[in-house]
Amino acid sequence: MPALLVRRAGIIAAAAPGAALVRNHLGQNFLTGTTFTISVTPTPNSLLLLSGFSRRNTGSPGTHACSGGGTWTKRAEDFVFVTNGVRVSKWSLRMGASPGTFNITFTATTNTNCSASVEEFINASDDLSNVSPIGKDTTAGDPTATLPNTPAASSIVIASYGGLSANVPSSPGYTEIALMAPAGMRAQTAWAQTTNPAATWDSGTGGVEAVLGLIEIKKA
Repeated sequence: MPALLVRRAGIIAAAAPGAALVRNHLGQNFLTGTTFTISVTPTPNSLLLLSGFSRRNTGSPGTHACSGGGTWTKRAEDFVFVTNGVRVSKWSLRMGASPGTFNITFTATTNTNCSASVEEFINASDDLSNVSPIGKDTTAGDPTATLPNTPAASSIVIASYGGLSANVPSSPGYTEIALMAPAGMRAQTAWAQTTNPAATWDSGTGGVEAVLGLIEIKKA
């Protein structure tokens, strides 16, 4: 298998065998509406992960889709609805040797607003099978999600939370990547290197509907 390439201070270099898994935040966006783009310049041969969020203030939120740079694979998607429906999804895409710069188009049909956050992983495996069912909470905005298998110590776990109020990870070890605030919603991504297969988010006061998903990004 050819060596993976790593971008350091604008220089492209071959990653040493056994190199650590590296995460970079490539971009984020949100708006009141149903579609937008995020311009990204990924590292060659990296793995991209998009976390998508949406809210509908009058009913169940519509489905998500993303395109640009290749064919994206949906890893998880689900929603919760009581008064204001919220939905979260996760998508992955492997880059080739010369990805260049391109726009990712994210679409959330039949929604009031939407947002998305994009990460890249260098020296990552294509095995993304360890993904949680979407955790849901309909009363306090405090969902819990659990990975089917205990993640490896060398892996990175990405958490994606969508709710109706401010939120913080109450599970130890998670560090916020992005907090987006389209009207009436909070969408947050965070990461951790942890062998704990579960995570809980605490929305503080209020919150009502909320969703949370986890995925393990494994080292190649």
